[in-house]
Amino acid sequence: YAPWLAKGAIWPETRVDEETFLEQDPRVSWLTGWLKSHRRDKCLLITRTAAIAEALETHLRLREGIRTAVFHEAMNLLERDRAAAYFAEPEMGAQILLCSEIGSEGRNFQFAHHLVLFDMPDNPDQLEQRIGRLDRIGQTETINLHVPLLAGSAQARLFRWYGEALNVFAQCSPTAQNVHESFIADLKPLLRPSGSEEQLDQLIMEARAERELLEAELAGGRDRLLELQSCRQDIAQPLVEALKTQDNDTRLDELMLAAWEAFGVHVDDQGQPRTWILQPGEHQLIDAFPGLDPDGMTVCADRDLALAHEDWHFLTWEHPMVQGVLDWMATHTQGMVQVAVLRNKSVKPGTMLLEAWYQPSVLARRDLALDRVLGHEPLRILADINGRNLAAQVSAANLGKQLDVPDAKLARSVIKAHRTEAEKLVSSADAAAEAVLDSLREQALVAWHTLEYSELQRLQALAKINPSVREAEVTQQRDRVAAGEQALRDVSMQLMAVRLIIAA
Repeated sequence: YAPWLAKGAIWPETRVDEETFLEQDPRVSWLTGWLKSHRRDKCLLITRTAAIAEALETHLRLREGIRTAVFHEAMNLLERDRAAAYFAEPEMGAQILLCSEIGSEGRNFQFAHHLVLFDMPDNPDQLEQRIGRLDRIGQTETINLHVPLLAGSAQARLFRWYGEALNVFAQCSPTAQNVHESFIADLKPLLRPSGSEEQLDQLIMEARAERELLEAELAGGRDRLLELQSCRQDIAQPLVEALKTQDNDTRLDELMLAAWEAFGVHVDDQGQPRTWILQPGEHQLIDAFPGLDPDGMTVCADRDLALAHEDWHFLTWEHPMVQGVLDWMATHTQGMVQVAVLRNKSVKPGTMLLEAWYQPSVLARRDLALDRVLGHEPLRILADINGRNLAAQVSAANLGKQLDVPDAKLARSVIKAHRTEAEKLVSSADAAAEAVLDSLREQALVAWHTLEYSELQRLQALAKINPSVREAEVTQQRDRVAAGEQALRDVSMQLMAVRLIIAA
C-alpha cells in the first residue's frame, strides 16, 4: 500500500490531504465493496474525527451512489436528529451512518447489527463506548464488528492488544481501562514498526493475566443472595402491567399536541410513532414554554423508542414539560372559559347548561402533604337553569362529542346577551360543589386522623418504654395533627374552568 500508510502512525489518514486518503487508503475501497455486497444491512461507522466522517460520507454518496447520513459534533441538534431519523428508516433510509467519536456519544442505534470501527481509539473505554451504540436494550441480534486493518500497522497491533490482552471485543470488561493504564508505557514503543513482535506477545500475556486476576477478585465480591432477591416478581409484575397500560394511553399525546398548538410551539413530526421535534415558535403565547429547550428538542411518548434514543425526551405525565403545562393551566385563567353550541335534537333549542370544574383548595404547610387525603381528582358539575347537577347522567366524553365551538366574536356576543342566565348557572354550580365539599371534607378528616393520629399514639406508647423518644417529638406530632385538621376544616372549592353551553 501507499508509503504514507507505512510510517507507523496510529492514525495515518490525518497526515495526508483528503483526496490522497480517499484514493489510496485500502480501507475506503474495502468499505465501498462491503456496503455494495450488503445492500439490505444497516451499518454504523465510527471514526475519530468529524473531518474523516465527512470525507467518507461525501465519497460514498457522490461517487459510489450509496445512501448515507453523517453525524458529528459540528452539527446542531435538529440536524443530528434528522440524520438519525433518516438512518432509522427501514426501507428508504440511509444504509450507513458515519459518526465521529464525540458526535456519536449518547446515541443508540440498536436496530443496526453491523459496526465498522474505521480506526482504533486510544483507550478501551472509548472502544466500549463505540460498541455500546449498538449493544443496548432492544438489540435483537448478534453485533457484527468490522475492523479494516493495514497489515503490520500500529492499528493492527493495537487491535491485538484490545482483543487478546483486554478482551474488549468479546465482553464489557470493568478492568480493561485499569489494566490498559498500567501497561501503556510499555505498550507505546511496541506499536511502532520497530517494535518487537516477541515483546508484544509477552506484554499481551502479562496484561491478560493481570486482567483475569482482577476479574476474579471482582467476581468474588458479588453478593449472590442479594442478586437473587433483587426483583420480587409478584410485586414487580403488576407494576410493569400498570406501566404498559399507561404507556398505551394516548390522552397525553392529545393534551400536549393541543398545548403546543395553543401556545405557539413549532412542532415537526419526527417520522417515528408518537415522536415530535419541538422548537420555540416565532409567536409563542409565553416567552418560555415549560421544559422546552431554547435550541429545540425531540420528545417521544413511546417507551421503547425513547429508550433506544437517549437524547430524546421520554414524554410521560411526570416529565417536567407536562408538569409545567399542567401547573400553568392550574394557576392561570387564560383558556379556562369557553362557549359551546350543543347539537342534540332531543334538547330544546335555547337550553343553557354550565359545565364547571372545581379543585379542592387548601392553605397549609407543604410538609403536611394534605393532597394524600384530598386527592387530585377534579370535581365536574353540569348545572342546568333549574339548579340540578346532571354530571352523573351526562359524561364529559359524550357531551364533548356533541359540542361545536363558535369563533371568539360570536362567543363574546353570546355571553353579553345571556349574562344573567350565566351568572345564575354559576351560582347553581357553586352550590352543587359546596354540597360535595362537605362530604369530601369529612372523608379527608377521617383519612388524616387515621394516618397521623395513629402515629401520635405510637410515639406516646414508645415514650413510656423508650427514653430515647423525646417529648419534643410527641409534641411535634400532636401539633402536626392539629394543624392538618384545622387546614382541612378550612378547605374550599376553587373554580378551575367553565363552559357555557347553549343548545341550537
